[in-house]
Amino acid sequence: MERNNRKGAPSQNQTLRESPALIRELTRAMVDEINAITQYTYGQILLQKTLPVVADLFSSIARTEMRHYHGLGGLLHDLGVSHAPNTAIRNTAYTVDTESDPQQLSVARRMLNDRIRDEKNASETYRRLAESAVTEQTRGLLTSLSGDEAGHAAALAAMEKRLAFS
Repeated sequence: MERNNRKGAPSQNQTLRESPALIRELTRAMVDEINAITQYTYGQILLQKTLPVVADLFSSIARTEMRHYHGLGGLLHDLGVSHAPNTAIRNTAYTVDTESDPQQLSVARRMLNDRIRDEKNASETYRRLAESAVTEQTRGLLTSLSGDEAGHAAALAAMEKRLAFS
């Protein structure tokens, strides 16, 4: 099969086919990934001095979410979608007045619980979308993303449990 210079991408003579509904969901998923990157990066900044182990976990997950965004963007390109999604960054609901704020641990736990919920939802969404995908390329990417998100939820839950006992 003729390929272009992107690994696994079809040539210009071969276009992937997926339903318009799935393409809309993939575009929404890109926006969700941008929001996840923003939330994790903000959490990393907020907690880096007082809870560095949580900040490091957030930073690591943010990098993975960036790869997800890139993967979804590449897939949409391969599907012939040439427009960028409209993004509206969700504002965070977390604030800490100072690094010594006694509420920082409870804020961190709330952040972890919110991210656990989001990661579980994302995993389920990607699993559902993978089931509706027509092409193996789409199904493979979505299955991989679902697994990553489930792994994030597990890592976050382990960290939340660790903080609950501290």
